[in-house]
Amino acid sequence: MVQYDKFLYYRSIPEFKEYILIDQTKYYVMQYVKTAENQWILTEYETEDAMINLSSINVELSLKKLYKKINFSENLE
Repeated sequence: MVQYDKFLYYRSIPEFKEYILIDQTKYYVMQYVKTAENQWILTEYETEDAMINLSSINVELSLKKLYKKINFSENLE
């Protein structure tokens, strides 16, 4: 199942409010948040100092913390 197909499936779950995709090779996170009108808002984060607010679980963290143990130079091939 491709990422897009998964997201279509997840969106069909009424309680599902937030969807996060995390890139493995660079500082990059895509966050989809469901609004009260059942629309999905996309926010992209691309710097290590960016702060992501996970409202569904009431957590805020920096991408620097999220990627703490990732060595990007090892991902280059």
